[in-house]
Amino acid sequence: MMDKRLHSFSALHCQQLVDAWQEPCIVFASHWSLRTGPSVHLLHRWHRNPNCLLVMVEAMMDIDVVLSPFKPMAMQLLQCPFLSGLRFNEIALVMKKLQPKLVLFPEALQKRIHKMALKEQSVLFYCKGQTLRIPCLKDEIEVDMATDLAFQLRPKQVGPEKSTVTKLKAELHREDGRFLLKSTAPSCQSSTLSNQKCRKGVVNSDNLLLVLRDRGLCASIEDDVTSEMVRKDDKENDRNALQIIVKISSPSKAIIEVRDKDISIRTDDVAICDNIFNALDSIMHVT
Repeated sequence: MMDKRLHSFSALHCQQLVDAWQEPCIVFASHWSLRTGPSVHLLHRWHRNPNCLLVMVEAMMDIDVVLSPFKPMAMQLLQCPFLSGLRFNEIALVMKKLQPKLVLFPEALQKRIHKMALKEQSVLFYCKGQTLRIPCLKDEIEVDMATDLAFQLRPKQVGPEKSTVTKLKAELHREDGRFLLKSTAPSCQSSTLSNQKCRKGVVNSDNLLLVLRDRGLCASIEDDVTSEMVRKDDKENDRNALQIIVKISSPSKAIIEVRDKDISIRTDDVAICDNIFNALDSIMHVT
């Protein structure tokens, strides 16, 4: 591990694993970890690759049953059982070297562990079939933020140290072991999809500008519709070419992209989005 040829990671989604990712790989796994946890996802990715190696660290009775979810299996297999536990007389040495903040022991060792007088470590005991509450040892947590919520941030510098602060209203969710902030406001997409009627027809740029301005929106047509960005976009999707780009600067910023088959509204302001949708609704046919 000191030579960085063997790595140990806390979770499959951690950044350290992403940075060190290389293929092909060698997977060390016990038989029970082949039914749950990250080993399942890795083997579904690699089981057809003969350059990868699976090392079974526990003795197997029926290897065909253990690997049945991953067949047909082309990756190499090596059975190499070894004792992964600790002897009781080794516990004190490991605790002194690692200095863990929290340690869990089987309840059967409770009397013997108390004699060791582990003062610096918090020790908990577990037993089979009972739920044990584990305290959170982190003073801070990492939280991801949804893209639409990030665009709503308006940071300001305050105080003599010029600290950057901002206000936001969001809901805290937990997904795949990570915390995520999501906006509490209804999305533009949900408000437009609530009306199931289909609109079709040709959008006239002059009529669109007139309707938008009547609704109090400061709108203008993007002159360079054949810009490099548009040409690249059209090249990727020739059947849905971009026709008109309308930019709205006030009261909030928005962009309307009119294509052959659909219209996109891009804005962080839900009210502006609804206003634009209603404006387009008034100049198109309903089917």
